[in-house]
Amino acid sequence: MSNVRKDYFSEDFVLFTNEKSTKISNLKKLVNKKDCPYCPGNEHITGPADLVLISKEGTLAKLADEPEDYVKDWTVRVILNKDAIVNPDEEKIFTDYPQYSEPAIGYHYVVIMSQKHTVNVSEIDSEQWTNILTTVQDKARWLYAQKHVSYVAMYMNHGLKAGSKVEHPHLEVVSLPTVPPVIESEAKFMKKPMREKGICPMCDIIKEEESSKRIIKKTNSFLIFAPWASKHPFEYWIFPRQHEVSFVKSTQKGISELSEIIHSSLESLIKTLGVVSFNLIIHSSPEKKTSKQIHWHIEIYPRIETKTGLEMSSNIYTNKILPENAAKELAKNIKK
Repeated sequence: MSNVRKDYFSEDFVLFTNEKSTKISNLKKLVNKKDCPYCPGNEHITGPADLVLISKEGTLAKLADEPEDYVKDWTVRVILNKDAIVNPDEEKIFTDYPQYSEPAIGYHYVVIMSQKHTVNVSEIDSEQWTNILTTVQDKARWLYAQKHVSYVAMYMNHGLKAGSKVEHPHLEVVSLPTVPPVIESEAKFMKKPMREKGICPMCDIIKEEESSKRIIKKTNSFLIFAPWASKHPFEYWIFPRQHEVSFVKSTQKGISELSEIIHSSLESLIKTLGVVSFNLIIHSSPEKKTSKQIHWHIEIYPRIETKTGLEMSSNIYTNKILPENAAKELAKNIKK
C-alpha cells in the first residue's frame, strides 16, 4: 500500500510505493587505470598538493608538494580541483531582482582518500577514515578563515550515477559565498524551539528514532537510522547522539568512533545492494553564522534510481523502499 510522508525539516513530501528490494550492482568490482589522476605515480597530472598526509616513524605528518617535487608514499592527498565549480579570483559583479546573481567566489578541493584505486569503498578501513576525516576538518578550518566564505560543503560523489567522473575514492571540500538552502531550512527548523524552550528538535528526532523500526545501529556517541521520509532507496543518516553543531570541531575521539561507523555502514550497504554509486554529505553549522545552527550529521544516498517526471514537476519524491524495510536489511548486514 502506498503512503506519503513529510520530511522532518522541510515541506518536502515522499511517496512510498513499498515494493520488494532487489540487490543492485552498478559498478565494477575493481578497476585499475594507469592514467587515473588520483593514483600514486600520477601526481604530476593533478599538479602540486597543498596538503599531504604521510605516515612517518609511526606518526602522521603534514607536508605539501613542491613544484615538480611530489611527496611519495602519501596516505591522504589534497589538491585543487581543475574543474572547480567556484573560483577565488571570480570577478565581483552583482545583479539584483528580478535577475539576481552574485559571483561564485570560493575554493574547490579534492581529498584523495587513499592510494588504492577501488570502487568498493568498504576496502577503506576505519583507521584510514580517521586520516581522511581529520584532513577534511583541517581543510575546512582553513577555508572558514578565508574571505567570502559563508559555508564549507563537504561531500563524496562515488560512482557515475552519483556524479563522479573519477572512480578513485575521493571527497570534495568546497567553500561557498552563501549558506545553502538545505542548511537554511534545517536552521529555521531549529531556531524557534531552541529560542523559546532551549530544546533541539533534532535531538528529539534522535530520541524517537533510537527506539523505532528505522534504527540500523547505535553506539556510545552515534546513531545510524533510515529517516522517516527517505528520498532515496536505502538512504541512511548518521547523527551524534549528543547535541553537537559542528563537524569541524568534533574531537579526535569522536572522529575515531565516527570512522568506524562510516566504515561498517558502507560495508553493510555494499553487502545489501552490491557495489553501488552513492553520495555522502556532511551537514554542519556554518562556522561564521552563529544564528544558523543545526545538529550536524551525515546523510548517505545510494543512487540506484533516477528522478522521474513526477519528481521534477511536483517536487514530490518517490521511493519504492520503506525506510523500515531498508533499515532492517542494513542492520542485518552491519557489524554489531
